[in-house]
This record gives sequence, C-alpha cells and structure tokens, in this order.
Amino acid sequence: MSGYAGRYHASVRCCVSHGHVLRHAGHVVLDHTPIWRSPQLFFLFHPRDFDSSIAHFQTALQQISSWMSANLLTLNSSKTEFLIIGLKQQLSKIYNSSLDTTHSARNLGFIFDEHLTFSDQISSLSKSCYSHIRELRCIRPYLDSKTASTIAASIVRSKLDYCNSRYYNLPKYQISRLQQIQNCLAGTVV
Repeated sequence: MSGYAGRYHASVRCCVSHGHVLRHAGHVVLDHTPIWRSPQLFFLFHPRDFDSSIAHFQTALQQISSWMSANLLTLNSSKTEFLIIGLKQQLSKIYNSSLDTTHSARNLGFIFDEHLTFSDQISSLSKSCYSHIRELRCIRPYLDSKTASTIAASIVRSKLDYCNSRYYNLPKYQISRLQQIQNCLAGTVV
C-alpha cells in the first residue's frame, strides 16, 4: 500500500479519498472518515462465497494494517468490529468461528443490526428521547408555548428526524414506537 493520510491504494484496487465511499468490481468499499475517527471497510458477498470472501477481506484488512504501520498509524484491533448483515435465512447458511462478529454496530450515530430491523437503534433513540422529554416536562411550567415548542423541536424532533429515511418500510410495530415518542412529546409541549 502506498499513499498519504486520507487516501488508500491497495492491491484490491480500491481507492477512496477522505470522506467518500466508493465501490469497485471486487465489492470492497472503504469509508475513511477523518483521522480522529475510524476507517470502515464494507465487503459485499454471497453466502455461498463466504469462505473465499472472508479470506479476501482479511487480506485487505492486513494490507490496510501494514499501510497504517508504515505511516506511523495503528489499527486498534480491540476496537475493530465485524458486522455481517443479511436475512435470517442468509445468515443461517454461513458460519465461521474464526471471525468474531457483533450483532449491531454504530455508524455516524445510527445503530445497524445484522438483520436491518433497527430495533437497537429505535430502543436507543427511545431511551434518549424519553429522557429529554422528562427533563422538558420538569421545566415546562416555566416556559411559554413557543419556547417549549422550540426546545422540543431542537432536542427531540431533531433526534427523530436524523436518518429517518432508514425507517422506510419498517414493520408497523417499530413505526408505532416512534409515533409514541412524538405523541408523548406533543403532550408535554401542549
């Protein structure tokens, strides 16, 4: 690997400039966020090609680690997470004990789980929003309607709106959880 901070060149023929995500014919995507954040490697494969794809992935990861070492950077393996995303039927077809995977991972403040149900994200969002709603409820008697509405919009509704396109086509029970947050917020403001 050769290059400079913010740009990687690898034998997998993947080149990504700082802040961009690209996909090449080998299905490797490297999202390099700024140096103080973690680089992310996305690898797409079919379940029947799991073993060869993981070998290719591990080679790419080793090359990235080598490049980082050559440029006085360190890949923190204790903070490295592997998330395999797919349908339950797809994930049941693959198993590899040599790869320690996680069931969910955070990316830009949004939690992705292995089946893309976003249940962990909605649970985390609910906990955060209800906490802010409780705090707003404590100070609500001292606020006029416009100020309460502004606070609600800036703190809670902004959390609900962040990446809300990811919630498209979620099951009704998941959408109703989000609706309950909005209803509770409206009751607090009014």
